[in-house]
Amino acid sequence: MQRTISQEVHLFHLFFTKSYLEGVRKWTGDVLVSRGKNNLVMNELLAYVWLELGMSLVKYNSIRSYWASGAFLGHETFRETMYKNRFGEIRSCVRFEAKELYDPVNANNDRLWFA
Repeated sequence: MQRTISQEVHLFHLFFTKSYLEGVRKWTGDVLVSRGKNNLVMNELLAYVWLELGMSLVKYNSIRSYWASGAFLGHETFRETMYKNRFGEIRSCVRFEAKELYDPVNANNDRLWFA
């Protein structure tokens, strides 16, 4: 059976719904703007997510190595998809929940962290 890109995207959206991704885009964009950076658009967020996933398939010792150029260095897909500096900006600001939902009092009681 031959898979298509649309099947893979559909599978991705089972775990990351479009409404959730819109929230991530907004929450991350808010942090970027508060730090004087450009706001985040959805295509940029999706590119960031796919590059993060790609890093699990193509292994380098450092993040900057993905954007390196030269013989046996870097990966063309990373250079063509997003600038290294922009990737770093997004990575330092990415938020997966609204700031208002964070509860510092009960954060240490999270069973996922202390299983």
